[in-house]
Amino acid sequence: MALFSQHFAAKQENWLVQTTVAGFLHGIMQGSLADYPKLEKFLDIYPEPIVVGLGSSVVVNPEKIYDTAILVAMEMKKGIILVGGEGYEPQVKIDNSVFISGYIPYDMLFPKAGVIVHHGGVGTTYESIAAGKPILIIPHSADQPDNGYRLQKLSAGDYLFEQDLNVHTLKAKLEYLLQSPVVSNAALLLSERVNKDCPSEVILREVEAILDQKNEK
Repeated sequence: MALFSQHFAAKQENWLVQTTVAGFLHGIMQGSLADYPKLEKFLDIYPEPIVVGLGSSVVVNPEKIYDTAILVAMEMKKGIILVGGEGYEPQVKIDNSVFISGYIPYDMLFPKAGVIVHHGGVGTTYESIAAGKPILIIPHSADQPDNGYRLQKLSAGDYLFEQDLNVHTLKAKLEYLLQSPVVSNAALLLSERVNKDCPSEVILREVEAILDQKNEK
Protein backbone atom coordinates (compact mmCIF):
# COMPACT_ATOMS: atom_id res chain seq x y z
CA MET A 1 0.00 0.00 0.00
CA ALA A 2 1.46 3.32 -1.10
CA LEU A 3 0.09 5.83 1.40
CA PHE A 4 0.14 8.94 -0.77
CA SER A 5 -2.12 10.27 -3.49
CA GLN A 6 -1.95 9.16 -7.10
CA HIS A 7 -2.30 12.86 -7.95
CA PHE A 8 1.00 13.47 -6.14
CA ALA A 9 2.91 10.41 -7.37
CA ALA A 10 1.38 7.96 -9.83
CA LYS A 11 2.18 4.26 -9.79
CA GLN A 12 5.42 3.48 -11.64
CA GLU A 13 5.98 0.65 -14.11
CA ASN A 14 8.84 -0.85 -12.10
CA TRP A 15 6.82 -1.17 -8.87
CA LEU A 16 5.48 -4.51 -7.71
CA VAL A 17 2.33 -5.30 -9.66
CA GLN A 18 0.27 -5.65 -6.47
CA THR A 19 1.13 -2.12 -5.32
CA THR A 20 -1.92 0.06 -4.70
CA VAL A 21 -1.70 3.83 -4.38
CA ALA A 22 -4.26 4.42 -1.64
CA GLY A 23 -3.92 8.12 -0.83
CA PHE A 24 -2.56 10.16 2.07
CA LEU A 25 -3.69 8.98 5.49
CA HIS A 26 -5.07 11.72 7.68
CA GLY A 27 -7.02 12.22 10.85
CA ILE A 28 -9.92 14.47 11.75
CA MET A 29 -9.14 18.00 12.94
CA GLN A 30 -9.53 18.46 16.66
CA GLY A 31 -10.26 21.87 18.14
CA SER A 32 -10.56 25.25 16.46
CA LEU A 33 -8.76 28.55 16.12
CA ALA A 34 -10.75 29.84 19.09
CA ASP A 35 -8.70 27.45 21.25
CA TYR A 36 -5.63 29.57 20.40
CA PRO A 37 -6.68 33.16 21.20
CA LYS A 38 -3.20 34.67 20.84
CA LEU A 39 -2.83 33.06 17.42
CA GLU A 40 -6.30 34.19 16.41
CA LYS A 41 -5.46 37.78 17.34
CA PHE A 42 -2.16 37.57 15.43
CA LEU A 43 -3.95 36.35 12.29
CA ASP A 44 -6.37 39.24 12.53
CA ILE A 45 -3.43 41.65 12.38
CA TYR A 46 -1.27 39.63 9.95
CA PRO A 47 -3.55 37.65 7.62
CA GLU A 48 -2.05 35.00 5.33
CA PRO A 49 1.38 34.93 7.00
CA ILE A 50 4.41 32.86 6.11
CA VAL A 51 4.07 29.67 8.15
CA VAL A 52 7.19 27.65 8.94
CA GLY A 53 6.70 24.14 10.30
CA LEU A 54 9.93 22.20 10.35
CA GLY A 55 8.70 18.91 11.80
CA SER A 56 10.51 16.46 14.03
CA SER A 57 13.59 16.04 11.81
CA VAL A 58 14.81 19.62 12.17
CA VAL A 59 12.97 21.19 15.04
CA VAL A 60 15.77 20.37 17.52
CA ASN A 61 18.14 22.67 15.62
CA PRO A 62 16.09 25.22 13.70
CA GLU A 63 18.13 28.36 14.25
CA LYS A 64 19.49 28.95 10.73
CA ILE A 65 16.17 28.43 8.98
CA TYR A 66 14.14 30.33 11.57
CA ASP A 67 16.53 33.30 11.71
CA THR A 68 16.69 33.55 7.92
CA ALA A 69 12.93 33.23 7.57
CA ILE A 70 12.37 35.99 10.13
CA LEU A 71 14.70 38.38 8.30
CA VAL A 72 12.98 37.66 4.99
CA ALA A 73 9.46 38.02 6.39
CA MET A 74 10.27 41.35 8.04
CA GLU A 75 11.90 42.60 4.84
CA MET A 76 8.77 41.56 2.92
CA LYS A 77 6.59 43.13 5.62
CA LYS A 78 4.77 39.83 6.13
CA GLY A 79 3.71 38.16 9.32
CA ILE A 80 5.47 34.90 10.11
CA ILE A 81 4.52 31.98 12.35
CA LEU A 82 7.23 29.59 13.54
CA VAL A 83 5.58 26.34 14.64
CA GLY A 84 7.50 24.16 17.06
CA GLY A 85 9.72 27.02 18.06
CA GLU A 86 9.38 26.71 21.83
CA GLY A 87 12.83 27.14 23.33
CA TYR A 88 14.16 28.81 20.19
CA GLU A 89 15.91 32.12 20.87
CA PRO A 90 16.11 34.33 17.77
CA GLN A 91 19.57 35.61 16.95
CA VAL A 92 18.01 38.47 15.01
CA LYS A 93 15.91 41.40 16.15
CA ILE A 94 12.18 40.67 15.96
CA ASP A 95 8.96 42.65 16.28
CA ASN A 96 5.26 41.86 16.71
CA SER A 97 5.05 40.40 13.18
CA VAL A 98 6.85 37.26 14.44
CA PHE A 99 4.76 34.62 16.23
CA ILE A 100 6.74 31.80 17.85
CA SER A 101 4.65 28.88 19.05
CA GLY A 102 4.71 25.34 20.24
CA TYR A 103 2.33 22.77 18.81
CA ILE A 104 -0.48 24.02 16.57
CA PRO A 105 -2.54 21.54 14.51
CA TYR A 106 -1.39 21.90 10.92
CA ASP A 107 -4.82 21.16 9.48
CA MET A 108 -6.14 24.15 11.38
CA LEU A 109 -3.23 26.52 10.75
CA PHE A 110 -2.12 25.81 7.18
CA PRO A 111 -5.34 27.03 5.49
CA LYS A 112 -4.68 30.42 7.12
CA ALA A 113 -1.21 30.73 5.57
CA GLY A 114 -0.10 32.68 2.53
CA VAL A 115 2.74 30.23 1.92
CA ILE A 116 3.88 27.17 3.88
CA VAL A 117 7.55 26.33 4.49
CA HIS A 118 8.50 22.92 5.85
CA HIS A 119 10.98 20.04 5.68
CA GLY A 120 9.04 17.90 3.20
CA GLY A 121 8.09 14.91 5.32
CA VAL A 122 5.17 13.06 3.79
CA GLY A 123 2.71 13.89 6.59
CA THR A 124 3.44 17.61 6.53
CA THR A 125 3.47 17.54 2.73
CA TYR A 126 -0.05 16.12 2.79
CA GLU A 127 -1.28 18.73 5.28
CA SER A 128 0.12 21.56 3.18
CA ILE A 129 -1.31 20.14 -0.06
CA ALA A 130 -4.71 19.70 1.60
CA ALA A 131 -4.67 23.38 2.58
CA GLY A 132 -4.33 24.42 -1.05
CA LYS A 133 -1.49 26.84 -0.39
CA PRO A 134 1.87 27.35 -2.17
CA ILE A 135 4.58 25.24 -0.54
CA LEU A 136 8.33 25.63 -0.12
CA ILE A 137 10.23 22.50 0.88
CA ILE A 138 13.61 22.78 2.65
CA PRO A 139 14.53 19.08 2.51
CA HIS A 140 17.00 17.26 4.71
CA SER A 141 16.84 13.50 4.16
CA ALA A 142 14.96 10.43 2.95
CA ASP A 143 11.95 11.19 0.71
CA GLN A 144 11.99 14.93 1.40
CA PRO A 145 14.00 16.07 -1.68
CA ASP A 146 11.79 13.92 -3.91
CA ASN A 147 8.64 15.39 -2.37
CA GLY A 148 9.97 18.88 -3.06
CA TYR A 149 10.79 17.96 -6.65
CA ARG A 150 7.30 16.55 -7.20
CA LEU A 151 5.65 19.71 -5.89
CA GLN A 152 7.81 21.79 -8.21
CA LYS A 153 6.93 19.54 -11.16
CA LEU A 154 3.24 19.96 -10.32
CA SER A 155 3.75 23.77 -10.13
CA ALA A 156 2.23 23.74 -6.63
CA GLY A 157 5.45 24.62 -4.83
CA ASP A 158 9.22 24.68 -4.93
CA TYR A 159 12.23 23.52 -2.93
CA LEU A 160 15.44 25.00 -1.56
CA PHE A 161 18.30 23.02 -0.06
CA GLU A 162 19.60 24.29 3.26
CA GLN A 163 23.14 24.73 1.95
CA ASP A 164 21.71 27.21 -0.58
CA LEU A 165 19.59 29.00 2.02
CA ASN A 166 20.22 32.67 2.65
CA VAL A 167 18.11 35.83 2.79
CA HIS A 168 18.42 36.42 -0.96
CA THR A 169 17.52 32.90 -2.10
CA LEU A 170 14.70 32.44 0.40
CA LYS A 171 13.16 35.82 -0.42
CA ALA A 172 13.26 35.06 -4.14
CA LYS A 173 11.52 31.71 -3.65
CA LEU A 174 8.84 33.11 -1.34
CA GLU A 175 8.10 36.11 -3.56
CA TYR A 176 7.67 33.81 -6.54
CA LEU A 177 5.36 31.44 -4.66
CA LEU A 178 3.25 34.26 -3.22
CA GLN A 179 2.93 36.20 -6.47
CA SER A 180 2.61 33.51 -9.14
CA PRO A 181 -0.97 32.81 -10.29
CA VAL A 182 0.30 29.59 -11.86
CA VAL A 183 1.44 28.31 -8.46
CA SER A 184 -1.68 29.41 -6.58
CA ASN A 185 -3.97 27.82 -9.17
CA ALA A 186 -1.94 24.60 -9.26
CA ALA A 187 -1.93 24.40 -5.45
CA LEU A 188 -5.73 24.74 -5.34
CA LEU A 189 -6.22 22.15 -8.09
CA LEU A 190 -3.90 19.64 -6.40
CA SER A 191 -5.70 20.21 -3.11
CA GLU A 192 -9.11 19.56 -4.67
CA ARG A 193 -7.91 16.32 -6.25
CA VAL A 194 -6.09 15.01 -3.19
CA ASN A 195 -8.95 15.86 -0.84
CA LYS A 196 -11.30 13.72 -2.94
CA ASP A 197 -9.20 10.61 -2.23
CA CYS A 198 -10.71 8.06 0.17
CA PRO A 199 -7.69 6.03 1.37
CA SER A 200 -9.63 4.15 4.06
CA GLU A 201 -12.05 2.84 1.43
CA VAL A 202 -9.19 1.77 -0.84
CA ILE A 203 -7.38 -0.01 2.01
CA LEU A 204 -10.57 -1.75 3.16
CA ARG A 205 -11.33 -2.92 -0.37
CA GLU A 206 -7.83 -4.34 -0.81
CA VAL A 207 -7.91 -6.14 2.56
CA GLU A 208 -11.32 -7.63 1.77
CA ALA A 209 -10.07 -8.85 -1.60
CA ILE A 210 -7.11 -10.61 0.06
CA LEU A 211 -9.40 -12.22 2.64
CA ASP A 212 -11.78 -13.38 -0.10
CA GLN A 213 -8.88 -14.98 -1.99
CA LYS A 214 -7.78 -16.70 1.19
CA ASN A 215 -11.29 -18.03 1.89
CA GLU A 216 -11.56 -19.38 -1.66
CA LYS A 217 -8.46 -21.45 -1.08
